[in-house]
Amino acid sequence: LQRANEIFTITVQVKDGGTPELSDTAEITITTTEQNFSPQFNVINTPKDGTLNENEGTDSAKEIATFVAEDEGIVTYSMDSKPAIGLTAFSIGESSGKLVTTGDANAPISIDFESIKHPSLDQGQISFTIIATDNKGASKSTIFLLRVVDVNEAPTVQTASGTVAENSAANTIVIASVSNSDPDNADQGQLKFRLALNDKFTLADNVKGEIRTKDQSTNFEV
Repeated sequence: LQRANEIFTITVQVKDGGTPELSDTAEITITTTEQNFSPQFNVINTPKDGTLNENEGTDSAKEIATFVAEDEGIVTYSMDSKPAIGLTAFSIGESSGKLVTTGDANAPISIDFESIKHPSLDQGQISFTIIATDNKGASKSTIFLLRVVDVNEAPTVQTASGTVAENSAANTIVIASVSNSDPDNADQGQLKFRLALNDKFTLADNVKGEIRTKDQSTNFEV
């Protein structure tokens, strides 16, 4: 049975086994119907081998991969993802099968390595389910795993202020600590403060950011 709408006619006979044996015959017509096969993925092009640098492609669209599924009909593409950032930070061309970042300079969506987490995936991984559907409703899906690569991001230090009395003794604490943060998980706890050269104050603790008066007294008039 290789073609749709083929018609086969067969004759069947039934006998009763009695004496005399009696029988009857009838013709049965069988028509083959068309079977709609699902699209088949045969090409996945990945310009960067399935990787994306952290926060790359947030200002403008960047191609991640192109999917091609073969079918006798018209194929459209859609997707699902885990974690959900894949549905907001990425999109797929309905007819082109191109998976791209939804980069927009006016409203960039952060693709942050540290915030991309899913219990069944490694940190920074996004699992896309790419779905190809033909014009008769048959569909096929394939899994594509994108690895967001962690990059070094600048730490942030909070502004602070303190007061100290004129002619205070040496090593008087002016600021006990300065708040800081770093978006990189690997750098947490490794931040070190440095103080610009001056003749009044010194950095007593480069981890907390503690600032004290220098050996000489602070004299407002000097």
